[in-house]
Amino acid sequence: MVGAGTLLYDEERGRLLVGSLVNGRAYAISTESWLIERGRTNPIRIGTGKTFISDMLLTDDALLAASFNEDAIFALDPEGYDVGVWPLPAPLSLEQEELFLAGPQELYYDGTAGALLILEGVANRIARFDLP
Repeated sequence: MVGAGTLLYDEERGRLLVGSLVNGRAYAISTESWLIERGRTNPIRIGTGKTFISDMLLTDDALLAASFNEDAIFALDPEGYDVGVWPLPAPLSLEQEELFLAGPQELYYDGTAGALLILEGVANRIARFDLP
């Protein structure tokens, strides 16, 4: 797993999720057996692959992943890792101006307010998205 960067512990499912800093993929490792469940031959594909996964987090219903170069947030099913589940059936685009890179770096979910806060490192701002 060259370029491993983002690490997320999914306690409910007994997995470590590792986001790649080389491509738009993530990998899953069982914390019970310490075997790779989703690795090089069957990665979790997020986005086009021409990016890196800068951060991931779990909400009650989804795994959210930030794709740095695509300026997008993807929602995945936390069980089967299908992309495009509620609350984001389509990727959340962070582009506000053409040819302007936001560069999502870190995600924070406020469950009480139902708000997703996104640190955009290149844009030098914090964006807020109210989840439905």
